[in-house]
Amino acid sequence: MIGIIIPTLNRADFLIRQLRYYQNHAPDMTVYVGDSSDGGERARTLRAIDGIRGLHIEHSDCRGLCLQETIVKLISTVQEAYCVGAGDDDYLVPNSLRKCERFLEENLGYRTAQGRAIQFVLGNAEPYGKVSALGDYWNAPAAEENSACARLLNYASDYWVPHFSVHRTAEFLGDFSPFATLSDPSFSCELAPNFTAIARGKSKFIDSLYLARQVHERRYALPITMEWLASPTWYPAYKTLERELIDILVGLDGISEDRARAVVLDCFSNYLANSFKKQNPLSISPRTRLVRFIRRNAPALLQTAKSMRDVWLPSSVLTLNRLRQTASPYHADFAQIKHSLDNG
Repeated sequence: MIGIIIPTLNRADFLIRQLRYYQNHAPDMTVYVGDSSDGGERARTLRAIDGIRGLHIEHSDCRGLCLQETIVKLISTVQEAYCVGAGDDDYLVPNSLRKCERFLEENLGYRTAQGRAIQFVLGNAEPYGKVSALGDYWNAPAAEENSACARLLNYASDYWVPHFSVHRTAEFLGDFSPFATLSDPSFSCELAPNFTAIARGKSKFIDSLYLARQVHERRYALPITMEWLASPTWYPAYKTLERELIDILVGLDGISEDRARAVVLDCFSNYLANSFKKQNPLSISPRTRLVRFIRRNAPALLQTAKSMRDVWLPSSVLTLNRLRQTASPYHADFAQIKHSLDNG
């Protein structure tokens, strides 16, 4: 059985959308809501929960707790053997969650599992509406190297978010607990538990539609890297993560502390270099520059290019038109998400 943990803060409309989706498609799962919302938003959520039948929902009042404390509290509450984290504006696909759970049950050498993920934009910034754009959030993330060092180094070069993966609950808690008191939320809520999860064990990609994330102005994002590095919380948090990773590498790979420290430095240097590259306007690809030029100067041509997108994109790339095709192996699961978005 799987427990889904969802921390939320003043986004009752998005949360209720997700709960109603699970009511229809995940009656065998339990949803654990950690609610830090103000009175009015929390009241809306509680009224909605009262009206939802056929889905087990555990609601926790988390006012006064920071995000990492809320996550640790939620995981500690989970009664199921398997656990997965979600944002209050995300869709986790129950069929894919079950596939990942079965894989982990049969493969004790793996620590996490996940499938394909998409991100989408609606015609407005609200929870409901027509999908206007869609693309990959991640494609086929995995970490199947035999050594912890190799997993970490490869992961840092192609970062993704195992927080959204299916975990064994006790292991998920073990990845978050050492960082619950850190004052840097980018480390404590995302980077530290993600890096330690990959260091501690393999992660499997299961080819199914697994996660859908909405792009909107209220969505959480990691801070600008340069501003983050200049903050007073960065170095103490990094040293805490470094110590944890060194202990893992020494224990699993049998290497010296000095070698482990060098691996962690290489690992995080790669991660930061990629972050700078993504956020640097000068690193924008020629293709993106061309698209922006056309959008400004010949929007009709851009619309024509979009209509031909499925012709020139690799077949592995998910697009809105491809997901609409009944022949797509991801169509049925996407249709359930689309129905939730269309109907409110």
